[in-house]
Amino acid sequence: MSLLGNVWATNKMAKSLAQLNAEIASLFPDNTSGLITPASERQMLTDVVASAIGVPPAINLALSTPSILPDGTDQSANMTALLASLQTLGQGATLLFGPGTYRFNSPIVFPNDGVGIPHQVAIVLQGAGSQWSGETGAYPGQATMLDIRTSDALGHIQTYGIGSLTIRDMTITDGGSSGGNPFLFTTNTTLHVTHCTFLGQTGFNGTTNNQDAIVLGGTNPVNDGSTNAAFQGYGTVISENQFDRIRRLAYVRVYANGVVIEKNWVERNSGNPLANGSVIEIDGTGAGGAPGNFAVGTCVRDNVIEISNYPYFVNNLWGANTNITGNSLFDPTATTVAGVLESVNSVDTYVVGNLLTGKPYVTGHITGITYFSPATSGVPSNLPAGVLGPLNITGNFIATGQTCQVGTAGLTNNLQFPQTSGIAKVSVDGVDLIFGNTASGSMFFDNSGSGGKFIFRTTGFATVLDYGNANAGKWTLAAPIVVKSYTVATLPTGVLGAQAQVSDGDAGLAWGATVINSGAGATKYLVWYNGANWTVVGK
Repeated sequence: MSLLGNVWATNKMAKSLAQLNAEIASLFPDNTSGLITPASERQMLTDVVASAIGVPPAINLALSTPSILPDGTDQSANMTALLASLQTLGQGATLLFGPGTYRFNSPIVFPNDGVGIPHQVAIVLQGAGSQWSGETGAYPGQATMLDIRTSDALGHIQTYGIGSLTIRDMTITDGGSSGGNPFLFTTNTTLHVTHCTFLGQTGFNGTTNNQDAIVLGGTNPVNDGSTNAAFQGYGTVISENQFDRIRRLAYVRVYANGVVIEKNWVERNSGNPLANGSVIEIDGTGAGGAPGNFAVGTCVRDNVIEISNYPYFVNNLWGANTNITGNSLFDPTATTVAGVLESVNSVDTYVVGNLLTGKPYVTGHITGITYFSPATSGVPSNLPAGVLGPLNITGNFIATGQTCQVGTAGLTNNLQFPQTSGIAKVSVDGVDLIFGNTASGSMFFDNSGSGGKFIFRTTGFATVLDYGNANAGKWTLAAPIVVKSYTVATLPTGVLGAQAQVSDGDAGLAWGATVINSGAGATKYLVWYNGANWTVVGK
């Protein structure tokens, strides 16, 4: 048996074979008289069973050595000692916190082996429930609360080793002065944070918040054990938490790929007073520390946000293949600019089925392929990169006057709105372009055959004007051309070759004569501009 652990009776952990033998020898010494108490026998049997099972134990912190208690005193030293013993023994554990407030005056830093890209044991911080409220400012009931008061700029909870850290069913707050430091910071550790409440410093609100909840990765594109290392905690999920009086829910930085941020609730006392402030910021460069690097595959879905004090929901500075779907953004104000601020550097962003009233879903510079499907519209669209032009569609698809890049030169199918009955079909680069449905269309572009063709049609498909492969080198009209009628006095400044009607020319003007009205003219003429004068073509 190779199970590691320290004394089960105190820390409730499995024992090694040597430890079990020592315990049995102490309870049943040779040639020694004395009674073996029932408690001793129960303990021995417990130790044997627990060690045989070998399941990572749950440690009741009220019974551990050292104990960690919600008694109002600083528990930092005891927590540091307990985590160090777990790392030394190489055994993960679930740490059970009871109801009450656990005070820490120093950051909780999870130890690791310190070798290269370091490793650490898996730890679960399990609370007895978080303070949760759908009503701003009301947090009823007794819950597990970690009150971490520290000036450490790296954060209140820090973890740097390859491994996993699960935090669930507790409230994390700062009852002192946060100093703008985040609650939770990871580089190499995979996080699973669920059913927790993050409460920023009391007295702060949407216009003054300075504390981020979770920071993922440093700003240095190096994989090591330093406190500024790039992210390697792949598989991180932040799910079903509440955030109040925080600045950013998540700050996604260097190599922070595939992070899932879902089903969270952000209260209206949260807000971001920074320039282009957002609930979630995606910056794969780590504020410029890794130029040209993307945070890839961030999934932001099904969150409920009171966005009143945020300019944006997501600030996508350097992100690729970012999915922003099914989020409900309530109570926008004059502070709110749009749902997503898209940087010129981000590519392949998908914004689908989000709720935001009265504001555009996306603003900024859209590159790559961006799919939109507002909650108020059932019509999705595919907008590839490369062509810049106005795109104004109802339902806050994109704000009036905003521009959207669409297509890339040399690619086919650069712009396409799918055709259904009664809806226009638009395709570009070698594919049909139709305005109006095929039963009664009004304008039709087609490249079928050689050379392509240009056709105007009326209801019932009667061709009015066509040019192209069937009429190479000429325009064919199926109806008269009618040019605009003017009086002589109102003829416009001429352009060579322009044609018009005149309704009041002098009678008897010859072909080629300059059209005039000497005072009582009433003759109609067809005229053209020869570069100097409007002259008679016919009457």
